[in-house]
Amino acid sequence: LDAAGVGPAGETTRVRPGAGPLGLVLATPAACGALDGTLAGADASADASPAAVLGDVGARLVGLFAAAAAKRIEGTSALRVKEEKKPEPAAANEKGTEEEEGEEEEESQDNGGILGIAGLRTLLSFPAGTGLPGEDGARAALNALVDASLETDASAADADLDPRTDLRVRAGEALAAAASSKSDPAVAAATVKTAVPRLCAACDGDAASLALAALARVSAASADARRVAVTTLWSRLGGARRPDPVWTKPLWKDFVDAMAGPVPRTASSGSGSVPGMLQSAALDPATAAGGGEEDAAARDIASAMRSETVPGAGNDADACRLIRAATAALGDAHQVGVLADAAGEIMSGGPCFRAACAAVAGLRVSPGKSTDFPNCEDLVRRLVSRAVGGGDEDDARSATEALSSLIHKLGASGALGPRSGLTAAADAGLTGSLHAAAGVAAVGATLRALAARADPAAAELAADLVTALSSPSREVAAGAARAFGVAMSPGGGGPGLTRECHGSEKKLFRQRFFTQTVPAVMAALKPSSRSGQATTNPDHRPAHLSALVHLARHAPISAVLQSGDSILPVLAEAINALADQSTPFADKDALAGSITMTAAFLSDPRGRDTLALHAEEHAGAIIGALCRIGSSAARKPPGSLAGSPTLSLVVRETALDALVAATSLPFSVVYPQRRAVERASVAALDDPKRVVRFAAARCREAWLLLGKQT
Repeated sequence: LDAAGVGPAGETTRVRPGAGPLGLVLATPAACGALDGTLAGADASADASPAAVLGDVGARLVGLFAAAAAKRIEGTSALRVKEEKKPEPAAANEKGTEEEEGEEEEESQDNGGILGIAGLRTLLSFPAGTGLPGEDGARAALNALVDASLETDASAADADLDPRTDLRVRAGEALAAAASSKSDPAVAAATVKTAVPRLCAACDGDAASLALAALARVSAASADARRVAVTTLWSRLGGARRPDPVWTKPLWKDFVDAMAGPVPRTASSGSGSVPGMLQSAALDPATAAGGGEEDAAARDIASAMRSETVPGAGNDADACRLIRAATAALGDAHQVGVLADAAGEIMSGGPCFRAACAAVAGLRVSPGKSTDFPNCEDLVRRLVSRAVGGGDEDDARSATEALSSLIHKLGASGALGPRSGLTAAADAGLTGSLHAAAGVAAVGATLRALAARADPAAAELAADLVTALSSPSREVAAGAARAFGVAMSPGGGGPGLTRECHGSEKKLFRQRFFTQTVPAVMAALKPSSRSGQATTNPDHRPAHLSALVHLARHAPISAVLQSGDSILPVLAEAINALADQSTPFADKDALAGSITMTAAFLSDPRGRDTLALHAEEHAGAIIGALCRIGSSAARKPPGSLAGSPTLSLVVRETALDALVAATSLPFSVVYPQRRAVERASVAALDDPKRVVRFAAARCREAWLLLGKQT
């Protein structure tokens, strides 16, 4: 620190450009080593009084790290690094240099800023009495992290960084770690007292979106910080009594994301995102009791969003997300009233239909409180009629989400009538709507709501769907097959069945449902023991094959491999049925699942052993189907799936990788297929996507080596 020119109070004005980065590089591991030694010493002598480790050096380290986080240390350009580009397979470059689409440029990042934030986080992690002396040191470190999280003039290199390496994200994570500190409660208290109010105040300025994102991270880590943030933000920004409420401001969408969590890009991509503040409150068991300022703020949010002057009255999607999250954060005492108000709006056909459905989706039903809710059979019928009635698509989706939430949470209480509400839903026409996409979504979500908690009515609905697979209408049969996929998919039941909205899943429910349902689906595909012919009409086979794949693609791979003896004989036929664009059974997602399942049988030792037993009879058909899929987007060899727009690059790449794995099958089985695979791999070298061309090169090389064997 002396050599670098850092002053006694952490001043960095005299730090020289050449010495500053070196001092930073040396100070960071020194602080980390001191922390490790302190933690080890605390474990060894738990009864001894803590000894100050940082002392007067703490303030100087805070100054150095804070300056680095704020990019005020000159000369840190020497610490900028680029990731080395991985070498590309030589076979993929046979056609020379080409212009590649969708390739991201290599990004560089400032390690000086990263080291500064890491150093501040380290200083705030020392056990009580050993780290920064007094409140001033912790406050200075926290303020530096707040400044880093609110930096709006990011450099061009940092502006496009991946969120995992964005300095502002790192600063928010450091604040979250400080707010949840167990080693020094004073640091956690200082974060709530110093950092959270500063972030809330910044929500009125130019850095509002950054402040809201940081608050969501801190709130997810600390309940005390969350309570302060929710109440302060709503009083500063929200409320219908304000002349400029939050929904009239540019930060409205960011406010909803911070409160209710961001919208996941895919059904299963939300697991790694930071939950919203109200979602964190819903996940906190202490909020079930209700009471307090946070509960009052959540109640005010839920009611204000449904008034006539806010977006909720117009069924705005963001307002509905906020209503759902606020309802889930409410205590048990308010839930019956929320359901009564929402049911009245839904039954009367009021203008706030989607907002009312969002409230039902966020409903909290504690086990001991389920009998407090009134009879809701008429509400189930009304939701089914809106879900499958052929009206507005957004209304139908909202009704489906509310229906699945209601059946999942109140079905076991008897408030929905016989069979957990399935009787009322069937009377309203639920199972008679499989010919339409909205009906498929409603039936699948209902099945998911029942199966997730192992309700006996799930088996009855599944049996009805198996029967519908043999329907004379191919659209109805295809809809029944897709309903199985909706029920098994990660987000099939809608947001009301997630943990953030108090949904629950029995352990291994997918494996249990798969093993219980597949035998009934496969029964129609197996040949009769007397005649040796299949027991079902050949026209109905595509529906049963589609249902099998829809069930298997979301089931645990171990359960699928255990059923390999029954699945493998029909796997090639299932792939061809799902890829046939002339039928209603064509489904790009299910096709991708079937290819992935085939790859699992070829690469997993358990599946490969099963496949080896059936190789002589079925491997040729499976390899042929993979060849047609892998070369489907290139110049078409005879018999390929010409011009199919639904075969995504992931499907084509996986098919080619599965062909590489197929070389491990018995030589007598794969050798006769070598010419067909070589033609398909050569054709795939003309694929418009680079990653598929690489897979084709790997496939061609593997099978050329196979062809040289004698």
